[in-house]
Amino acid sequence: MRIFAQLSTNFKKLQNEEIEIIGYARKSPSPEDQETRVRLLNSTINNLRFRSLETHVYVSTCSRSSTPFQERDRKSHKIYDELDNIDGNTQGKY
Repeated sequence: MRIFAQLSTNFKKLQNEEIEIIGYARKSPSPEDQETRVRLLNSTINNLRFRSLETHVYVSTCSRSSTPFQERDRKSHKIYDELDNIDGNTQGKY
């Protein structure tokens, strides 16, 4: 817990200096249904926003870690409409 408190304090200092903190959430391809995928991604997004204090969060809803960023999220997915409090996908939009 002490490390978390120190990190939180450091992130708040950065925000006070008007430094943008960008977070990224990614879900690998897997067989779960869309409802489960949305729940897991929203949990990760909330952790990024409220624990790490990211000012912007971008999401890749279904990509492998080995896929280059410029090749991720090229297709529009309806799942983005179900995600809470995101700023876009890895292409900067959704």
